[in-house]
This record gives sequence, C-alpha cells and structure tokens, in this order.
Amino acid sequence: METTFAEWIRAGTWWFLKGRAELETAIRSRSRSADGHSVHSGETAQPLQAYVDLAKAWWIIKHITPQHPEPRKFGNASMGALATIVRNVGDEELAQLIEMHQAIVANLRALTMSMKRNNLLPPRLDQSPIPQGLDASIWVQYPYFTPEVESMLSGNISRSMILERSTKTLGLSKTMPLSDTKRLFNYGRMFADVTLSSDDDESQEFRFPCVVSILRDRSDWQMEVAIASQNGLVNILVQPAKGLGLAWSDVEWEVWSHAIRMKLPRGFQLYVQFSEVDFKMIWGMYDHAQKVEASLQSEPGEDLLFENTLKDFQYIDHRPSKAFPPESSKRCRLRLFESKVTRSEGTGRRKLHRGYRLVVVTSPKVKTVYNVTHMLGKERPTLFTYLRGEDGAPALMLKISDDSGAYNMVMTFYDNAERTELHTLLDGTAIGSNECCSETIPLKDFSMEWSSQAGRSLSSGHNSLETFEWQQLRVINQGSKYSDNQHVQTVLSENLRICMECKHGSITDRVNLAPGELQINLSVHVPTEIKILRPAQEDLTMFIAENLPSKKSPEALTELLRKLATTETVRSYSFHALQGLHSFLLAITGFTVMFDGTATTFAISRRRMVVPIYKRWEASHARLQILKQDKVVQLVAFFEDFSHGDCMNFTLKSTDVFESFSRSSKFGVRMVDAKFALPRDGEDADRRFVCLDTLEYPGEHDDITIMFDTEAERDRFSEALPAAVGKVSRMGSLRK
Repeated sequence: METTFAEWIRAGTWWFLKGRAELETAIRSRSRSADGHSVHSGETAQPLQAYVDLAKAWWIIKHITPQHPEPRKFGNASMGALATIVRNVGDEELAQLIEMHQAIVANLRALTMSMKRNNLLPPRLDQSPIPQGLDASIWVQYPYFTPEVESMLSGNISRSMILERSTKTLGLSKTMPLSDTKRLFNYGRMFADVTLSSDDDESQEFRFPCVVSILRDRSDWQMEVAIASQNGLVNILVQPAKGLGLAWSDVEWEVWSHAIRMKLPRGFQLYVQFSEVDFKMIWGMYDHAQKVEASLQSEPGEDLLFENTLKDFQYIDHRPSKAFPPESSKRCRLRLFESKVTRSEGTGRRKLHRGYRLVVVTSPKVKTVYNVTHMLGKERPTLFTYLRGEDGAPALMLKISDDSGAYNMVMTFYDNAERTELHTLLDGTAIGSNECCSETIPLKDFSMEWSSQAGRSLSSGHNSLETFEWQQLRVINQGSKYSDNQHVQTVLSENLRICMECKHGSITDRVNLAPGELQINLSVHVPTEIKILRPAQEDLTMFIAENLPSKKSPEALTELLRKLATTETVRSYSFHALQGLHSFLLAITGFTVMFDGTATTFAISRRRMVVPIYKRWEASHARLQILKQDKVVQLVAFFEDFSHGDCMNFTLKSTDVFESFSRSSKFGVRMVDAKFALPRDGEDADRRFVCLDTLEYPGEHDDITIMFDTEAERDRFSEALPAAVGKVSRMGSLRK
C-alpha cells in the first residue's frame, strides 16, 4: 500500500523536530562547557544522531514529497504555488499539508544557518566515518490496536454512548507545530515515552514514543499540550476545558516520577514519562498559567467590581527581579475585586470591607504572560496622579507600597469614563445600582482625636489631616433615595459610607456598625459641629493625590490607618451652615431634625426616696434637638458644666403631657411625668455621647422643665413636640 502524502509530511516533521531538539541540547552543552562548568565526557561530541535525523527530514522533503502523486495531480507548479491552487479547488486539508512542507523547508534553512554560527555543521563523510549504532530508519514501529482504541488515541475522546456523526480531527500544525502560528504560541516540544494501559487488564502495557508540544491559544492564558505519534496513531490535545480532547481535570501530576497520568474513557490511562528537565519545564509553565488564571477569578469573600482592557500599561518596579516588563505593554487586562469578611454576631451576619485586589495581566496575544497583583486601600493610603498618555489618552498612575517595596502602575485608558469609573471604585465613592446618595454638603473642617479610656479628656488629634483643605461630603447608603419622609436603614448597613472630598483627594468612612455603636455629640456653643464616637475601624479608605504638601504625609497617613484599626476615635465634622449638619445627621442616623436650638435652663425634678420632697437638677445652658424617624420622636440634650452628666436622650410620645408657661421674662415648657434615663456619669469618654438607635431603659418618671429666652423659640420647640402643648395646670404634676 502506497504511503500517503500526509504520512510523508508527518514523518518529515517528526525527524526535523527530533533532530533540532538534539541539536539544541548539544548547543546548551557547549555553552555550559564554555562557561567553565564541568561536563561529562561525550557531551561536547558531535551530535551524529541529530545529523542523521535531520538528513531523514531533508531527504523526505527534498526527494519524496515534491514528486508525490497527490499534490502533483494539480500540476507541475512549485510547492508554494500548489498550496494556493489546491485551496482554490476546495481541498483545505491538502493545502495545509503543502504549507507544512514549505514550513519545514524554511525551518531547515534557518536551522542550517544557526548550525553554521555555532560551528555545528556535520563533518564530511571522507573525513569522519559513520559510526555503528546510529538509527537510520524512517518509520517508528507502533503497536496495532482495535478501532475503538485507535479512535480514542487519535483524539476522538468522548464518554458518550451515542455515536457522534461528525468528529473534527486535529491538524498537523496543531499537534506537531514547528513554531508559532497565527492561532497558537509554541513554547517548545519534547520527546517522551508514552505508555497505554487499561484498568481491566493491568498486565498489558504498550509503550511507544511521542512528541509533546507545549502550546497556548492567542485568545487564552491557559496552556495546552499536544501529544502526537509519528504515524498519526496518537493525536491528543489537553486543553483548559472539555472539548475535542482531554481537559486538565483529567490529568494527574506525579512529581516524584516526573510523569503525568491522563484518564481516558472506558478505563484506559495514558502515562507520559519525561526527563527531569522537561518535566520541570512543563510543570513550571502549567503552574504559572494556573496562577495567572486564578488571579483573575474571585477568591472567597471577593466581588468583581471592574474589568477593562487597558490601552497601555507600565509597571515600574525597582526590585532586581521584575514582576512585569519595564516597557509599556499594550492591551493588558485589568480586574478589580473588593475583599470582604463576614462577621457573625447576635444581630446576624454582616460583611465588612477589607480593601481591594487589583490584578493586571498581559494580553493573551503576547507570548510571555506576566501578571501583577496588589492589595489596595488596606492599612495604607492609595496615592494617585492623573496623567496623559499617547495622543492625549487619559491615564492614571497609582503609587503602591507594601512590605516588599514601592511600585508605580501607569494605566492608560481609551476614554475618560473608564478612568473615572476605576477612580470612584477605588476611593469608595461609586454609587451602586441599589444605592442612593445624599445631597452634596459643604464641609468646613474634619478632624480625628483619640478617645481616652482613662478619663473624660480626649488626646490630641492626628495632625496628618490638618493640611487637607476640606471641600464637601456625601453620604451613600442602600436604598432608592434620601428624603425626610422615607426611612433609610443606617444601623447594620453594609452600604453606609461617608465620602469626604478635599483638595488632595478623598476619604471614605464606612459606617458599618452594630446597634449601639453609632454615638454622637453636639457642641453647645458651635451649632454647626458634630462629633461621632467610633470604635476601632479597618475599612476606612484614603485615596490621596501624590502631590501632598509634605513628603512625610504618606507615612503619617499609614500610621493613622494602622492606629484606627485598634483604637477608638472621635470624628469631628464642621459645616458652613446648620442645614448642612441637619442633612448629615439625617443621612447617617435616619432621623430628621424637627428642632435645633439652645435652652437657658434644663431642669429635672427628682423625687427623694420615702419622703415626698423633690430635688431640682438644673443645667444652665443646653443644646436641644427634637428628632423624628417614622413615628419615633426623641429629645436629645447636651449640657455645659452639668455636674450630673453631659448629655441625655429619651423618647417623646403623643400621649405625653406638655405644658407651657412664662416666668420672669423667661418662657418654658414642662414635660409632666416624663419617662427618661438619667445622664451617664463616670469618667468614660462615651458619657459625652448619645446613641439614637439604642436607648437606655427609662427608669425615671419625673418632670422636666425647659426654659428659653424668647417666646418665639419656646413656640418653635413646642411645634416640634409630638403632642399639643397646653397651659400649665394649677394642680401641678400628678406625682406631687
């Protein structure tokens, strides 16, 4: 039976690849010898078997395939011209084989030039006799299998019991590529012994040689491996997903024996034995590809926020070992993930922000795949700069530092919208589809102080924020919109965050607090200032411009973030107008301010034990607010120099009794038999703060008298109460 054109091309490809691999080994051996390293005897000898194998390939391509009847039936044109003729008549398979023939010719010429440069040309026959023992055979002997096994080894791997009508065969350029192609990157090949065995009969094993090629599709980061025999018996492709061939999930790595075991259908196994060097190469490339692919996937507790193809990307790394090429790379892929941890408490489970993971990977169309991963917005501020790339394209530079060093990432985008979206995600100001945003509130000043656990005083504030010129803030939360008559959940809210903007960037304070943790304080003398007592916090984000006034500012901000994670703090917000404070209070607590003013006297009539005598506790100056959320109304009071406490708050109901009166040019309201808890005393810092969502038990039932300077102020206070205010009763309190 005449050998087909495809079989001859396959044989020529086999011997060319085998001869070139042996020559490459010889060149590496000579390089090691030239460097002064010890080599075993014979390593630098002439690679005679490589010459013989290349001679086989040359003989097949030069004397056999050009005269083969299959291509010659289309005419006597050159082989290059025949490929076009054959393709025009519709025989694509033969056209590809002719192109493979031309590729072998071109690669033989290039290899000859390399052999000449490296002084590896074969000796003349009259100068060096051919030694005995060289393999001069053209065809490698393979066992004969049943049609079922042959079909499985040739790549038609299916576990289905139904006969598939059409099966796509793998071309020679896919299973035995000479170099890179338009669709594939070829990272090398190696010759290995392959053993076929069956679970049904472990005594039978068939061993035969194959060539293993390491490939990667130009549209994917995952590696592929093609295993092929000389005669076409074996044509197996191991690829990332199930398809025509095996997937990596069907492969077991046996590191100690330098082999891989592949599970075939119907209980068959294919065992591929490598040399140690070849196994390290294939394992290293597979492991790198898996890590790159894994970096692009969400890890436990992560959500994918953003993905984009960058116009240009440059990674500046000052370390000796570079994680990314120093020059600019085109069309890199970027993905941004938000990291969260889940905390289980008595109130349920809630997720807490723990920074971002930014991943950049080179385009799959680039042969060498690089990737870099950094955690942002955790323990350190993120420094940024707006730049312009080629042709004025918008660019964003991030300055990143960690325990290993400092790095710069320059990302160039195709349009401004892409850069803006990434910016708002990194600084926490992006508004999600299920979120609402408050009005923009002008911000006069913002500062932090460390709360002292030993006494009422607060330690000095952190001066790293003093140079920031504050401009405005917004509050983002889950919901459709902010309004006075619509309650937005603020306690146990995973979305509530305060976004403050300054001249040098922004700070996003996530207010993800449990019941009782959000506590506020209002100044008696500065009506536009509010203080918030916050527990230790790990989810505050600083996105700051690189051009800070002081070079030490990044280090100071890093120190601040680390201390915030372990220390209770007091945050002070100062606004330009009182309405700004009211809007802010509504956004973070859900309470609408119905009244905000100052009382000249706030007095509590306390009944003594046993005897019906009342003792009057009186504060000479008090800041009062009446707050409303749905049907809940609260009175909040902050005192100055009140020996019994600094503040208190309690619920007002529509059934409460309120009486107005005037006395000595003062105007007052009496809350008859009010139900409240006394102000907290002691030396704890939180005695100066009230919690609106968790009130203390109202153990006191006494009268409260509030005096104002003007009748108008008294009437404004009365209008905010949940019940009508009557005239004072001559009988006084029922408790008297």
